[in-house]
Order: sequence, then structure tokens, then C-alpha cells
Amino acid sequence: MNYLTTFKQGALFLAASLTLYMAIGCSMGAEDGLSGSYVDGDSDIDGDTDGDTDGDADGDSTIIEDPEELDTDSETDPCDTVNEVVLYLSADDSNSMASPVEARAVILSGNKYMNSVRTYEFLNYYTFDNAPALAGAVAVTAQMTPNEEVAGDETYDFQISVQAPALSNAARRPVNLTLSLDTSGSMSGHPIEMVRQSCLAIAGSLKDGDIISAVTWSTTQSVLLNSHTVSGPNDATLVSMCNGIAANGGTNLNEGLVMAYNLAEANFSENRINRVVLMSDGCANVGVTDKDLIALHAYDANGEGIYMIGVGMGGGGTFNDVLMDTITDEGKGAYIFIDTAAEAQLMFGERFVSNIEVAARDVQVELTLPATFEMIEFHGEEYSENPDEVDPQHLAPNDAMIYHQIIGSCDSTVVDHNDPVTITATYYNPISLTPLSTTLNTTMGTLLAADNTLILKGNAIVAYAEALKELKTLTGLDATDLIDAAIVKVQTAQAVSPGDPDLAEVLSLLQTYRTTFQAFKIKKLPQRDHI
Repeated sequence: MNYLTTFKQGALFLAASLTLYMAIGCSMGAEDGLSGSYVDGDSDIDGDTDGDTDGDADGDSTIIEDPEELDTDSETDPCDTVNEVVLYLSADDSNSMASPVEARAVILSGNKYMNSVRTYEFLNYYTFDNAPALAGAVAVTAQMTPNEEVAGDETYDFQISVQAPALSNAARRPVNLTLSLDTSGSMSGHPIEMVRQSCLAIAGSLKDGDIISAVTWSTTQSVLLNSHTVSGPNDATLVSMCNGIAANGGTNLNEGLVMAYNLAEANFSENRINRVVLMSDGCANVGVTDKDLIALHAYDANGEGIYMIGVGMGGGGTFNDVLMDTITDEGKGAYIFIDTAAEAQLMFGERFVSNIEVAARDVQVELTLPATFEMIEFHGEEYSENPDEVDPQHLAPNDAMIYHQIIGSCDSTVVDHNDPVTITATYYNPISLTPLSTTLNTTMGTLLAADNTLILKGNAIVAYAEALKELKTLTGLDATDLIDAAIVKVQTAQAVSPGDPDLAEVLSLLQTYRTTFQAFKIKKLPQRDHI
């Protein structure tokens, strides 16, 4: 069955039964630097305040069905000193990285509050100097260092990297790209300029023979390009179209997606990279725009091979991160945020290949630790003892999935650093769907004796992101002390990686944010109604 027909049937059913008209709070909270905050003070809908979607308040995205079932009484939950611990880990897609760009925009604008701080997206956005994997495979590496902040004699920071092969723009497959461009009134000014800049950056990365289509949508939809074959970089027809994009009218995101997928399907080829690129502030306010319905359109993209790339535009209270994150997560593609022309060039110039291509599908990590060890904190998206509870994610070329965690032993007296640690990444070839795996066999002692440069950088990035989460509820010395602790982590990493541009940026942002907290009295987060 044609998958768009299925989508339209679902749309009609939901429209008839629900007729949902959703006015996302895209204009709320501008003076506080908020972006669509919900009643619990974060940007998700789970009722807690941590900015993730798992329903607890720990900020780690790990689903706990019933926290009361976690009995820490040693008589009922003894430390297992015999059986190895097997955990299954998942990061988000390696090119989902909107959160740190949004955070940077908030800090540089002098605002104090931010929402949707997803630590794993910070680990995606900033780079780690791993050697590329061999073509057709992934490489698995790991680093470990003692953790001096969490109680326990055998507590460690532990970072796993799953690295993809390198792929140049010249060597990539040809593309079938469909741009779905929000030109509604809420996009006026800076957001629509970022759409133009992103469109121009894409034009600069295309090759002779690539196919591009484009639809703009507000209250109505218009096809600007239909199956246009470009002549090479900066194709004149495409550049002219990009420069002419303007904002007006209301927003019908649902119909914009339907039309984009129609165009993408018309040009679908198994020999091409088939992508829909949605550029929007997510402020859907006309038509059937229920998030589940929009996610349904993106969902079958996985089966058909037409993934969605979500490009967020806006800021300062005008960007709905929740909606954009939801539909791009279902669409199995990149989720990025563009706030400057330089960021547009970075994402669609330097990182164009990694944002449109897939090197390995459905990556999942199986981690086997010595007996007595447990996960204390996980800074990825999900982990579980049951692999079926962890959604695998895609890995892009020229990229890595970074799994950062804190582990510890419940009985340090039996820890032997000669005990094995096994890490296996399972995945599928993105074209043939052949199941593959890569395994790293090592020991605790080997990991502790090896280079720790990358994990120190990981510790710094995690400290930065986690501080941004906690700062939403802190004031005065509590706030500046937390920022200072994160600054120390960054400086520790800089000591072994002098000149690292990512660490320099993070340090500067933390120092700027510290000044903001010193200069302004922090107000309580306002309460927001939501549908």
C-alpha cells in the first residue's frame, strides 16, 4: 500500500474524531528566554522539571516504571558478586544536536532560562578526535577515569565511542532532497533569514545530478521547485529561489509535510539519498497539527528510506522545540537548530554529508561489566537490561555516537581490575540491511591505564550540559558555584587538549552565563498552560 495513502487515511480519521487545532505557545515567555515552556517549567510534557521525557526528575531520560520498586535495602537487594552485568545502551541519532545551539543562543542573548537541555545532543554536537572506522564497519573505543565526586572507592567516568567511516561530499551518493519551508507569519525577520541562509548553504553543497524540490507553506502551500536537477554547486535556479523566500500568513505544518513527502516519493530512488528537510519554528497553529499525527507522517519514512531532517529556526520564546524534536525523532533524521549564517554553513556545508547520509542503521550497544558494577548516571538517551526497551539509533558518516556514563561497584572489596569489560555495537548496513557487529574486549585495568584525553573532554561537555539543567532552579551562590564546578571540568580537559576550539567555546559560554547570573536577580520560572 502507498504509505502516503495510509497517512492520509489516518489524518482523516483523526481529523473527524478529534479535529485538533493546536496553538503552540510560540509567542510566550520571550522576555524570559523561554521557548514554549509547559506547566512543570520545562519543555516536555511529562510533568517533571528535568527537561527529558521519562517522567522522573533525574534529567537522564532513563525510563523508570515505578521508582518505589527500586529498593535499596541490602537485605532485599543484595550486591551480586557473581554475575556479570549486561546493559543495553542507546544514544540519540548521532546528528541530533539542536539543544546545544539553542543553549548557546540563550546564553549569548543574555537570557537566564533555557529548556530542553538534552545532554546527549551536546555530546553529538561537539567533536571527539576518534580515528575513522574502516569502510562498511564501525569502530568501538572506550576510555575510563576515576570519578572523584560520586561516593565510593570504585566509581568511574566511562565513555564509549562508536565511530563511523569517513565519507567526502564528492564520494557520497546523489541526493533526492525535498525542502519543506515554513513561510508563516511567525517566521518573519530573523527566522526567515535563517531559512534563506540554510537554503543557500545547501545549494553550495549539491553536485551535478542531485535532485531538489521545494515547497513553502503557510495557510496555503506552493511548490517552488519540482524535481529540479542541479547543475552543480550554487545552481542559479536554486540560489534564486533561496533568495526569494519570504514569510506571510498562518501555519499548516501538516499539509506542508504531506506535500513534501509527495514530492519526495515522486523522485524516490534506491540509488539516491532521499530526504525531507523541514525548516520551521514549529509554531503550528492552523489545521490538524497534533504532534502524533505529524509523527505518523515521518514514521514510515524509516521503512521507505525517506528520512526527515528537522531544522529549527527562531529563539527567544519563538521556537517550539518539543514539536520539532518529536517529529524528527520519529523521522529518524538529524535535528539541528540554526541561529546564525555561520551555523547554517557549518551544518549544511562542513557537516552536510553527516547530516543527510547514514553509515550504520539501528545502532545499539551491549555493555558487559564485571559483577558488582551498576549504572549510577547515564548521559545518553536510554539504557536497560532488556534490549527490547532500548530504541536503536542511526549513525552518520564522519561522526560518532558518544555514550558517557558513571559506573560504580556495590562492593569494592571484590573488584579486580583484570576483570573483562566487553562492548559490542550491533547495527545494520544502511543499504543492504545486513546485520553486523563490532566488539571491543578489554579490562578495567587496561582502560584505566590508557589515554584519557577524550573522556576528560566528555566530562567537561557533560558538566556544562548538566549545569544548564540544574541552573533553572538555582540562584545566587548556588548558581555560580555550580557554574564554577563546570568551569573546573573544562579547564581540566584543556590541560590535556590545549587549543581545543570546542572547550574554548564552552568555557567562554560558562563564563558569560556566570556573569548573567551575577548581574540579574533570578525570577521563578513562570507557569504555562498547554494543550
